[in-house]
Amino acid sequence: MSVLNNVQINELITDGILQNADRELVSAASIDVRLSPHMMVCVSDSIDTKGVEKVKWKELHTFPFTLLPGELYLASTQEKLILPADLAAQVSGKSTIGRLGLNVHITAGWIDPGFHGTITLEIATIKPIVVYPDMRIGQLIFYRLPKKSTMPYKGHYQDRQEGLPVVPTGDGLF
Repeated sequence: MSVLNNVQINELITDGILQNADRELVSAASIDVRLSPHMMVCVSDSIDTKGVEKVKWKELHTFPFTLLPGELYLASTQEKLILPADLAAQVSGKSTIGRLGLNVHITAGWIDPGFHGTITLEIATIKPIVVYPDMRIGQLIFYRLPKKSTMPYKGHYQDRQEGLPVVPTGDGLF
């Protein structure tokens, strides 16, 4: 498996594999992704992993928005992926964002070959922090697989389009 460089990332944009991306945000081996204006906050007091479908979410409409410690937020990227069977990606926070105490992808940063859609971010913060649509919230790193996957992603989060992030389901937990 090899990491793609800036030339290869620009080719992904040209080929439509990475859509709604800004070429000026490409660096040596990654591209910055931007926060969309679509965000939700978990309003349930507690979460039962055997009742994930019962978790309540509230859409946030006012930006800029202050994220608060102890809350769980879901957001979307402006960028959309249409990954072929031989390409995987990983999203992570930018170093500046991390130094501000903002975790933009709590645990699920891996994006399987075959995934189509915008990326849902699981966000938490240590201190109150104000976020804005269009801000650079994270970065994508792409990995070329030595062979095409025979099991491309076909899960619940497939074909995520612009709009609200996809809330979790209990699929695959038990």
